Amino acid sequence: MGKQTSTYKKVLLIAFIVLLSCPFVAMFAPINVTFNIHGTSAASASPKLSVASLFDGTYQESLTKYLNDEIGYFELFVKLHNQIEFSLFDKVHSGNVVVGKNNYLFDKSYIDTYYGQDFIGSPKIKRVVNVLDELQDSLEARGKILVYCLATGKATFFPEYIPYEEEKDSTNNEVMVQEFQKRGINHINFAPYLLELKKEHGDLLFPKYGVHWSYFANIFVADSLSKYIEHKTGWDLPNIEITEMKFSEKPKHFDNDIGNVMNLFDTLQPDRQMAYPEFKWNKPVDLKKKKVLFISDSFGWDLFENIDFGKDCFSEMQLWFYYQAVYSKTIKEGRLISELPLLSRHVSLHNMLMEYDAFVILTNEPNNVLRGWGFPKDALMTLKDSNHVREERGNEFLYNQCYDKKEWREGLEKLAEERNITFEEMVEIYLHDRNFTLDTE
Repeated sequence: MGKQTSTYKKVLLIAFIVLLSCPFVAMFAPINVTFNIHGTSAASASPKLSVASLFDGTYQESLTKYLNDEIGYFELFVKLHNQIEFSLFDKVHSGNVVVGKNNYLFDKSYIDTYYGQDFIGSPKIKRVVNVLDELQDSLEARGKILVYCLATGKATFFPEYIPYEEEKDSTNNEVMVQEFQKRGINHINFAPYLLELKKEHGDLLFPKYGVHWSYFANIFVADSLSKYIEHKTGWDLPNIEITEMKFSEKPKHFDNDIGNVMNLFDTLQPDRQMAYPEFKWNKPVDLKKKKVLFISDSFGWDLFENIDFGKDCFSEMQLWFYYQAVYSKTIKEGRLISELPLLSRHVSLHNMLMEYDAFVILTNEPNNVLRGWGFPKDALMTLKDSNHVREERGNEFLYNQCYDKKEWREGLEKLAEERNITFEEMVEIYLHDRNFTLDTE
């Protein structure tokens, strides 16, 4: 027994030494072992040595980051680590993910919101409702509509799979809906509707390994939203109709977003086929062209790029992602975020309020604490004063995007080269020059 134990120890020691040696071997051996890793930022460029950077420490810091990014077999070790942690300990190294009952995956922020841990209190909610009320009246006087949509979180949809129980408190959504109803604010709370549909469709509406409602659920969401706007305005909008039910064993669009970014050797797949029905928008003969602006988090993406809400239900649509990045065009199966976007601060909000007909704020449950990301207040102030200067928000987040998001960094580097300025100078212009355009002339 002692000899056998000694042999095991030697094998483990040799295996450990081999693993530790892999990164150094990769620096010299022409062995190419690569895996796709999700969620990584742009790779660091090789730092340039100068007297100033050497003595202020920036060279050493940049060199350390560059060497970390270039370490051999980095992707292999990430996947090996994540696979062991998930398979043996039910741990997920992807954002704020929690493994629920039956291996249903949740973003923890949705669970916290479900239990009311982020409740901001009635006074704050009433203040934003006051702003929404005044903004709604101002837009209606101009023949326009404002709709506040509350997306359903996965914890609200599948509370039976939450892995632990806590005392439930008041939630922002519950209190906000109560205030909306008292004040007559245009709104759609999708939770009751989807929970009713859950009886028939179950996880076809909320994927086991996804954080967003499904592609299939978005068809019901689009139908509800278009009919709600029709009812409130009297506009005759196109109506969506499912023409053929189709299913796929491989999830599409955003239906497996957590499973896809867990960086395991084998991507987790749902237990059942997901629904991807064919649909069409039935357009009235006398179609009036209307424009819609979405102020939305990621729950608006499917409506924007896959359900054709802005192309077929409305004649034109812009999505202001978190009231920051501006997107006005897209293609199915892949949003056009591979290019540097304009920011909302680069666009005239006054012109948008004058030219567009419908304004939809769509927010998931955790993001409801942000109460529209500042859009309601800015829109109201701009209607009162067309020269109103909006407050810059999210500069730290945007700054990080400029440096870490590959597409943004490459776009800014190209602009800096065309304008013959440094990358750092280009970032400052992009973030703070309200007259910035993507044109270089």
